[in-house]
Amino acid sequence: MEKSRHGIPYLKMSSIDVAEILRGSAEVPVKRSRNDVTGVSVNTTNAEDILAALERDDSQAVIIDEVVVKKIVMQLEKKCLRNREMRIKYGDEPAKFMESEVELNEAIQEMHALATQPELYGLLVDLGATITLLQLLAHENSDIVGAVINLLQELTDVDTLNEGEGGAAKLIDALVGGQLIETLVQQSVERLDETVKDEADAIHNALSVVENVLDFRPAFADSCVEQGLFSWLLRRATQRGTLDANKMYASELLALLLQSTELARKRLTEKVDGFDLERKQSRESALKVLDYATNGVEGKSNCAKFIDILGECLIHNMHCLR
Repeated sequence: MEKSRHGIPYLKMSSIDVAEILRGSAEVPVKRSRNDVTGVSVNTTNAEDILAALERDDSQAVIIDEVVVKKIVMQLEKKCLRNREMRIKYGDEPAKFMESEVELNEAIQEMHALATQPELYGLLVDLGATITLLQLLAHENSDIVGAVINLLQELTDVDTLNEGEGGAAKLIDALVGGQLIETLVQQSVERLDETVKDEADAIHNALSVVENVLDFRPAFADSCVEQGLFSWLLRRATQRGTLDANKMYASELLALLLQSTELARKRLTEKVDGFDLERKQSRESALKVLDYATNGVEGKSNCAKFIDILGECLIHNMHCLR
């Protein structure tokens, strides 16, 4: 057989069966449906076959037990330590410690699997995971801080805590004992920039963590006041500007604390800002009541009563102003 200069044999047209090519191209290959998985045909299966396929798929899921918990927590500790070492070694060269930061974030994401097993929360505490998470709230990278807050929000979900019984109580006690509120306020919330959406979301999630813990342990309200959250909520709720999600959430938590603990009410009157706020709100409310009373059917008589009672005071003040 003749070959080209590259060593590839030439094919003679006489050796090619054109009919074979046409016959082959006429046969349409059978395509498997995109939804046709695990050998199950969507056209011929019944409900039992579909359920059987789903059960086979579920059988491959990882079962979360004590061994898996220890492995996940150990991985978190390892990645946290490596990231800390890389940051110390290459503090001025972010590119060199960025890989360890990505690995740390992945380890935090793996911890979400434990949120489905509240009965293992006690082991989580025994392994020191809560201490690590509280330390990470002070991490230099706001993305890491946001990831940890998001994890804490899921771990402290009210429905999950109610299922966990003793393990849930142990987790909450460990977080509260580890100064959760003080750490959230001073190391996380105060540093985050609400003009950045991800960081604003992290603050919202942090407030959700507080609400979850308060719902599970109402006595936690005093700690919220003592560890600085009440003061932050007061500033945030009265901050000038639009009523965004975080401002509304801060107002709701502020009202909850004022209703829950005498310490919060006392702290409000002790603070000048709080007293001024209370006086301002009272003045506005009084003017609204007065406006309502001096209008309507009895408005004229109420106006006369108002002048009789306070008229002399008003006239005296006008003369003093002169």
